[in-house]
Amino acid sequence: MEDLGIRVEQCRIDCLVAKARLAEAECLLLQARVDAWKPLIERKEVSMHWQNLNGKPGNRLGSGIRHGRCWVGPFEICWRLFQHPGFMLSLGIGEGEHALSAGVELVMASLWIRWSNFKVQSWFSNRTKREGQKYGNGREIEVYWHEWGLWWTLWRDPVESGPKDPWYVRMHHWDLRDILFGHSKYSSRTIKEERVVVPMPEGGYPALVKINEDTWRRPRWPFPRRMIRSELIPDRPIPFPGKGENSWDCGEDAMYSLYGPYDTSLKAVIAACESVMRDRLRYGAGWNYKPEVKGGGDINATQDQARLQTDNQARTETRGKAQD
Repeated sequence: MEDLGIRVEQCRIDCLVAKARLAEAECLLLQARVDAWKPLIERKEVSMHWQNLNGKPGNRLGSGIRHGRCWVGPFEICWRLFQHPGFMLSLGIGEGEHALSAGVELVMASLWIRWSNFKVQSWFSNRTKREGQKYGNGREIEVYWHEWGLWWTLWRDPVESGPKDPWYVRMHHWDLRDILFGHSKYSSRTIKEERVVVPMPEGGYPALVKINEDTWRRPRWPFPRRMIRSELIPDRPIPFPGKGENSWDCGEDAMYSLYGPYDTSLKAVIAACESVMRDRLRYGAGWNYKPEVKGGGDINATQDQARLQTDNQARTETRGKAQD
């Protein structure tokens, strides 16, 4: 058995060495390509390159003809075929790093052309900046069809909006469903409330699950849209570490509630466990994470406590019905 373990470990080491050599060979090949193209780039003989944007699952790339972009001098051209049907016409002036941009989408094909020129972009940006601002954001003229509605604007700020903006600066929306069937009205009713325990490695977290039926009705449409969703509210927030990207998110974070399309309390509990553990693993805490303020305890005790509270609630409801 010891010889077998040694052989397995030696195989692992050989695999790591082979991967390291392969990575080194790829780096050398990439460097050779850069060295070959460098003289041409320095003499400005190459002014065009392109990128395949047709990403597929598993870090694969599809055909660049269906979705991609290329740069030809100061122009950027982006195209997309047979992916997202729709209708759109757009003209941008001084937005972002582009002096001018134009786009069109008809049914199953879209095309964008952008022109980069710093002087022209700065001129447009200075002419469109808001009062009291040092820099402007440019403007865009756009009309497109999305989610059964027509969206349009005549002179919109692509970055920000304010309550004092005139009508021609705002984005307007005409929903065909609202025009034909009336505006949708939302209502919700609680079908069931249940006490549960969210199991975590450090212990259980008692929580309340509310199973709701959400309904959207239109006055002139006889078929309302209904959805069963659940809200899980833990008695104490379930902690996980912060992202640690800034000074204000280096401490501990927590899940205070969870709302989603779960028709049973069990699905809501499973979703809560997955959400918290995914964040713990993502931010490097792992399975042995110990909260700064321990919120768990003995999971068996918390389960018994939740059952007792549920039984008491059921007895109270039974007595109320008996009195009625």
